[in-house]
Amino acid sequence: MAIGDISRKYQEQKAKAVEYVAPPDDVVEDEPEETVEDKVEAVTTPAVSLTFEQMKELFAAAQGSRVTDAQIADIAANAAVKAKMPENKVAPGVSVFSHPEGERDHPKDKLKCRMYLGSAPIEGVTCTPAEIASLNRVSPGVYRVQKTDGSTAVVEVTGQVNANRQIERLWIMIPKEDENKNGYGRTLHELTDQLCEANRVAMVGV
Repeated sequence: MAIGDISRKYQEQKAKAVEYVAPPDDVVEDEPEETVEDKVEAVTTPAVSLTFEQMKELFAAAQGSRVTDAQIADIAANAAVKAKMPENKVAPGVSVFSHPEGERDHPKDKLKCRMYLGSAPIEGVTCTPAEIASLNRVSPGVYRVQKTDGSTAVVEVTGQVNANRQIERLWIMIPKEDENKNGYGRTLHELTDQLCEANRVAMVGV
């Protein structure tokens, strides 16, 4: 064989040796194993970020054991809830005893002193804003009030003052002999609204 033929055959064999052969279509290359970070990114949204404590929880769980998809989803869900409702959020405090806006946005006034209906304490937390406003206008004296049945009764308000002559306690005294003690109004301020200067009477000949 001529030297030229030998050289040409050698070059052809060398080219075939380095030629790339593509794998068959049914051969699937190995994919890298999914990491914890990949799973977290898959179940969270851009608007939700994990806190430092939650990240510590994730990686602590990953030590020595595989973190399951359920665990990842649970931690991500907790992060979403905390993002929407921060722990330091103050409740509006809307109730039947508050202003419509609630105690957070429109706190009601406080009672000007300790007050009692007979011997029962009147608690400001269970009074409406209208009742508190009416109670704070009450001062010691004797008043003639109209009951729900149209009759009248005399109600006495007694007070206790401190060393500075400031009222620190008030007692609203319904007549002890009055059997119909529920006849002074459906709400407290229906009674206390009548404990005003226009209805004040003298002790003698009431």
